[in-house]
Amino acid sequence: MIRWDNVIRTVGLSTSPRPGGGQRLDRLRPGAQLPGPWSSVLLGRDAWFYWFGGEMIEDYRGLRPFGADVLNAWRCSFEERRRELRRRGIPYLLVIVPEKHEIYPEHLPANLHRRRVGERTRLYEFLAFMRAHSQLEILDLRDPLLAAKGSDKGADPLYYRTGTHWNEYGAYVADRAIAERLATLLPGFSPAPVPPFELRRLAIPGRRMLRTVGISEHFDDLALELVSVDPALGRDWLARVGIDDVEFGSPMTRGSAAPGAPRAVVLHDSFVYFHLGDFLSRHFERVDFRFTRWVDSELIDSLRPDVVIDERASRFLISLRPETTAAQAQCIRDGIPTGSPMRVDRRKP
Repeated sequence: MIRWDNVIRTVGLSTSPRPGGGQRLDRLRPGAQLPGPWSSVLLGRDAWFYWFGGEMIEDYRGLRPFGADVLNAWRCSFEERRRELRRRGIPYLLVIVPEKHEIYPEHLPANLHRRRVGERTRLYEFLAFMRAHSQLEILDLRDPLLAAKGSDKGADPLYYRTGTHWNEYGAYVADRAIAERLATLLPGFSPAPVPPFELRRLAIPGRRMLRTVGISEHFDDLALELVSVDPALGRDWLARVGIDDVEFGSPMTRGSAAPGAPRAVVLHDSFVYFHLGDFLSRHFERVDFRFTRWVDSELIDSLRPDVVIDERASRFLISLRPETTAAQAQCIRDGIPTGSPMRVDRRKP
C-alpha cells in the first residue's frame, strides 16, 4: 500500500496548485520525475520506479544517436583492453547489462512506451558498430533475461520494482549466460552446478534508489531467493554477500571452487554487488573484483588471471564518453577498420 500523504511530505510535494506551493500530487503519478536532486528517479505504472539519469530518456526515445566518431572511440577503448590482455594470453569478455526499462518497458509511463519510428538506442548502435568493425567478445544479456521473463517463472520479476538493479533471480540468469560464454573461451572450464531450486518470495521495503530519496519506507518490494529443494542445503548453498556487507568501491577477493579451477578478474559497476558476485564466485578458485573502468596492467600481471570479465551497465555507454589514452588516440586517428563479425547474441534494438 502506497502512503501518498507521507511521500508528499517527505519529498516536499504539495497538493496545492498555487504558485510557490510546491509540486502537485499528480506529479507523483506515472510519468512523474521526482523534484530537485532526485529528478533522475521516474515513477512508472504499478509503482515501478526507474532510473533515467543523464540522457537516458532521450536515448530511450531514440533522440540522441551516437556519431561515428564516438562509436569508434568506444571501439578503440575496448580494443586496447583486449590487446593488452591478449599479449598476456588472457581472454577478455565484455558483458553488457541492460537497464530495467529494456526488460520491463510495460511498466513505463505511456508517454515513454514507444521510441520514434526508425530511431535506435545508443546500445543498439554500439552493438551494431562493434559487430561490423570488431572481433571483441561481447555478451549482451538482454536475450537471456527476456527469455527468463517469458518462461514459466516469468511472473516473478528479474529486477527490483523500486530499484535500478536486478534481484537474485535476475543475477542467476545473468550468471548462467556468462558461464555458458566462458565455456567457449576457457578450455576445460566447468561452470559450478546449481542445485534444483525454488524461488522464495520475501516482502521487503523499497530499495536503495528510493532510500537515497528518503521514501523507501513508503513502498514495498519483492526479494527473490533461490532456495535448494534439498533441505540439507536450503538457502545456504549460495554464499551471499549483500551490498550492505561491503564497502562500496573497495576491492573484493572471493572464490569457492576447488584448487586448480580458473582464476578471474572482474571489472564491474554496482550490478556485481547485487547478487552477481555471489554466483560468479562459485566458478573460480579465486576471483578478484575491482570497481573500475580501467584494466590495470600491473594488477593483471600480479594476479595472473585466466580470464578478465568486464561487466558494464548500458547506462555507462549511454551517458559517458570513453577515456582516451595515447594508444586509443592513435587508434582513433587510424579510422574505422573493416573487421569480421563478432559474437553477439542480440541484433534488435
